[in-house]
Amino acid sequence: MKKGVNFILVLYILNFDLIPAEHHVTGKKMTLSQYIELININTEIEVNMEIANIAVKDWDPHYFANFKELETLSLENISELPFDNTDNVVLYSNSINKFRCNASKIVRIGKKNLSGMPNLKDLTFNENNMVTIAMEAFEGNPRLKTLSLAKNNFKELPEKLVENLTLTSFDFDNNRLYKFPEAKPFLISKSLQQFSCSACGITHIYAETFSELPDLHTLILKENSIQEIHENHLPSKLHSLNLESNPMNVLPLKILINPKFHMLCLGGSRVPWSENNEQFIARYQNMKNISSTCQDHPHIDYKTQPITTTVSTSTTEKTTVEHATVNPALLDALIASYLLVCLLTEVVLILVFGSYVAKLLRSKSKEFDYAASVINPSDIYKIN
Repeated sequence: MKKGVNFILVLYILNFDLIPAEHHVTGKKMTLSQYIELININTEIEVNMEIANIAVKDWDPHYFANFKELETLSLENISELPFDNTDNVVLYSNSINKFRCNASKIVRIGKKNLSGMPNLKDLTFNENNMVTIAMEAFEGNPRLKTLSLAKNNFKELPEKLVENLTLTSFDFDNNRLYKFPEAKPFLISKSLQQFSCSACGITHIYAETFSELPDLHTLILKENSIQEIHENHLPSKLHSLNLESNPMNVLPLKILINPKFHMLCLGGSRVPWSENNEQFIARYQNMKNISSTCQDHPHIDYKTQPITTTVSTSTTEKTTVEHATVNPALLDALIASYLLVCLLTEVVLILVFGSYVAKLLRSKSKEFDYAASVINPSDIYKIN
């Protein structure tokens, strides 16, 4: 164990006022270097530092270069970081191995932004507004093992983004605009073992999608819009697959007889009834060895249920199974038509009634002629 004291430094700045634990400085803007000097942190002591809710004035990429033992730096909700304005180095540190920069409204990562941290192993850029990242973004981080770009707005990724790294884990959850590219691999890596892209915009898995990920063994694609998957489109070393809460139409039976699977999660989906799907579900629910670890959605449900009818004859009884299907679009159209007919009928009745009242008002004289209004008119009712 390394010697030294771990400090957690949290800077909360509201309305640009600094309110540290040991000092009270209000009504004054300060650079981060001024603040660090003010509280007199010993740069020779091992430090895990967290900085939150600050608008940095005059960012200096050499802020943390003198912290020789600094291993973990976390920036949370930091505005005015220079990532969007430059391709140059944003932060220099030979000691940092874990860097987190979350909820800081970063739109892009440039070519050399991260190259000042050559010993970086764990990198997180979550809950930003990222849409682009340079293909060379991690060239200066050869030791990077874990990467998280979750909760951003990526539509695409450079396929060679991590090609020259020894990356093992990649979290890409909640990029809702992202879809796997067609007819090419989405990423090239000989070392990637775990990939998660839950709640993204994925609709298809193509034959080429994972073709350049030979070591991938854990794949999590929950809560997407995947309707069908072919066992031949999956990585050869895959043994853990999570496709929970996808609108699957066809469940591949061949996956169930693959002895390499340690975990297979396909629950939480509502699939159409078919003989193939019925066979799949029956076998899947009996295979507790691969589904017992699926905590979220252990069951697969039908969109439509089979209806059993019995037909009696003089000699035999026949049982048939029919597939009851209700077309949602047709149902909506019928309801809309019914409401339209009701509305038109009401309009016609109002017009007829209004016309009748108007006619009465126009035809009424100053003195009403009772003789014309009785069934058996008599002269005694006539007006002289």
